[in-house]
Amino acid sequence: MALNLFNEFYVEESENYKVTYEGHSLKGEDLFLKAYRFVCKEFGREAPVEVRQRIRVPIGRGLGSSATAIVGGIESALKILREEVPLKEKLRWALNFEPHPDNLIPAFVGGFTLIYGEDFLKLSFPEELNLYFLVPDFEISTNLARKVLKREVSLEDAVFNLRRSSLFIYSLLKREFSLLSLALEDKIHQPYRIKLIRGGKEVMERAKSLNLPIFISGSGPSLCIISQ
Repeated sequence: MALNLFNEFYVEESENYKVTYEGHSLKGEDLFLKAYRFVCKEFGREAPVEVRQRIRVPIGRGLGSSATAIVGGIESALKILREEVPLKEKLRWALNFEPHPDNLIPAFVGGFTLIYGEDFLKLSFPEELNLYFLVPDFEISTNLARKVLKREVSLEDAVFNLRRSSLFIYSLLKREFSLLSLALEDKIHQPYRIKLIRGGKEVMERAKSLNLPIFISGSGPSLCIISQ
């Protein structure tokens, strides 16, 4: 799902590449610039820019900040180059930098999406529901969060999660919000990733005792509560 929490990228043509930042600090190589230059290379062109990045999405918190940088770089390059390509081509480029479309597609198209392969469906999200994010002051890398997951999943756990996924969509479409806490139960990723989040287990248990639907946002460490 795309949220009304944005990173902003102000781009101007220039003689040389220059990047400045406002807001949250970045670590490592700049994903926006990597994606931008990748698209330029695809068209066999070089188009240096001056970029001002206003980073409002916390980095490394499971809120999709990397997807905003990748999508921002791709869309900015197309604007500067005055080129247009289909969404599937944009996604193919984006997958070079983030190997799954779950964050990328909502960043491209907005809204609440169901992803299957490289295709998607858009659904309406109930307006009466709000998402409240608990964002800790530490990061967890996506790579580390992936490493703690089991490589094999039991049939029992797979069936459990499939049932909960179906129940989650049903509860939203039919506005049966009392089912959300049950629908957000999980046996494949949250039991392992919650161990990486200091205090996370206690927070989730407390929320569940109050019948507040709660889940790990992305790969963590942020937690999200759904409430009216």
